[in-house]
Amino acid sequence: MNFFQGLGNFVSDIFTFLNSSNIQDIIQALTGLFGLTVTIWIMLEAYKSFAGKSDRPLQELVWKITSAMLVIAVATNQNGFMETLKVAFEGLHHLMSGDINLFAKLDKLFDEAIKLANTTYQATPSSIGGAILGALCILLIYIGFVIGAVPTFLIIVFTELTLKLLLLLLPIAVFALAFGFSKQIFNQWLNLFISNLLKKTLLILKFSKVFIFNFQLSIFNS
Repeated sequence: MNFFQGLGNFVSDIFTFLNSSNIQDIIQALTGLFGLTVTIWIMLEAYKSFAGKSDRPLQELVWKITSAMLVIAVATNQNGFMETLKVAFEGLHHLMSGDINLFAKLDKLFDEAIKLANTTYQATPSSIGGAILGALCILLIYIGFVIGAVPTFLIIVFTELTLKLLLLLLPIAVFALAFGFSKQIFNQWLNLFISNLLKKTLLILKFSKVFIFNFQLSIFNS
């Protein structure tokens, strides 16, 4: 049964516009803001240098402007640097998850729950009381599965959506590295990326433990 895979694909289709959004389109939309920010920043740095706020005004001004221009070149996707960076972060996310389809894992657990429910019902006595007991056991099995599966499904969807949003905001996060007053923005972006990555990794470990337990149980029963 591919219930969760179908549901996951349906949710992914809703957010298709995030995948189809080109980084270059986002950069073009922000070009005016980038240019204004750079102009104001250069004026402030030049004023600080001429006002004697630094021991080596010319050297520091040249260094700050040069380093900022390098970062801005990456942020504005010069020579495809931003596209490469996006692919790298996306690849790291999938590498840590082992390219495992978590929706397929949920479907497999759903199949196991159905088998368990059928086996439990068949094991009940062939009487009215047995039928009631069997129906109650089936209900409890499905309720237990839903309690565990629904939050897991929502976490999977949330991590995928968060990854798409983070990659969409990557140019802004990198651009923030050009200025000392905005570097915290990139740090926050990176913290969110790592947190999202760890959530997915923990989910994979959770599924791995479940399937190892099921494998050991099947060996014991055989």
